[in-house]
Amino acid sequence: MRGMTGKKHTEASKRKNAETHKGMVVSEETENKRSEAAKRKWQDPQYRKKLSEAHKGKVHSEETRKKMGKARKGHITSEETKRKISEAHKGMVHSAESRKKIGEAGKGRVVSEETRKKISKGNKGKVHSDEAKKKISEGGKGRVHSEETRKKIGEVQKGKILSKEHRKKKSIAMKRKWQDPQYKKNLSETFKGHVVSEETRKKLSKANTGKVMSEEARKKISEAGKGRVASEETRKKLRIVSKRRWQDREYVKKVTRHICPNKSEVELGTYLSEDWLFTGGGENVHNIDGKLPDFTNYGTKQLIELFGDHWHQGEDPKEHVWFFERQGWDCLIVWESELKNRNKLKSKLDKFSNNEATDGKGGTVVGVVK
Repeated sequence: MRGMTGKKHTEASKRKNAETHKGMVVSEETENKRSEAAKRKWQDPQYRKKLSEAHKGKVHSEETRKKMGKARKGHITSEETKRKISEAHKGMVHSAESRKKIGEAGKGRVVSEETRKKISKGNKGKVHSDEAKKKISEGGKGRVHSEETRKKIGEVQKGKILSKEHRKKKSIAMKRKWQDPQYKKNLSETFKGHVVSEETRKKLSKANTGKVMSEEARKKISEAGKGRVASEETRKKLRIVSKRRWQDREYVKKVTRHICPNKSEVELGTYLSEDWLFTGGGENVHNIDGKLPDFTNYGTKQLIELFGDHWHQGEDPKEHVWFFERQGWDCLIVWESELKNRNKLKSKLDKFSNNEATDGKGGTVVGVVK
């Protein structure tokens, strides 16, 4: 055996050996001897290095891969072997070149349904240690999927229906994540400046159509928002987005299609002629720079706003009037308490319709009738 050291077989010699051993059945004793000999060899770092060098750049043929796959079928790795493999890989870091090769080798590879089931079965009940989780997290940091990869992931997930058990597990995992302030911060940073495409918006809208949140979910959202103060920058962005949305007639129609006049607005409507339309919701929506006046007279370019004594408490009606005036509309503010005095309210509305009263600054009467 000493004379064989360092001897390399030629390709022809390898083929002859392979042909000779075809169909040969090795006894259990021989297998054990081979196994022991291989174990001794693998304890020698120099042997492992040589073997690694010998396999560099080596590409198995499709036929060889099939043979190897067939040979492994039904093979069950013992727990001891799994533990040894795990120990051997601890601290091992693939070089950038090695990672690139692994990535290239996996490109276009389609895992069969049978293999997927096996992987799924093998991972069931498997719990990663905190150390393993940390490594996975660190490995994914700063990683950005290419547009091609994103599309592939999207295609794979299309039409996929998760089981109730799976959804529950995902929900629990997400709850744990959201309890970590660092996770929330990282997510916030990731989505800064992120613009959702129109297509994605439509999908989200479609997915949420008809979806009714439970009372518990609403309560949780409400609790989560309590005490939260948005920065000035965030408020400014929200105002811009809101303004842009309310300039879209389709959006306004969609949001207000279920809005009907309340009891006070219905009562006020009985004082007005047919020239006045309720434009605070439903079909007759009139959006003026993001605001929806309650009643509109398009012929005279006049507006009437009904202020609830509770909801508009402390507001200056003149500012409201001047806002619409700058848009070219005359506006009258009617307070809810004024509905109790029919004669005075009718007189106020008649004066406004005839443009008889002003507040001295070009706007119409805004005072409260007592």
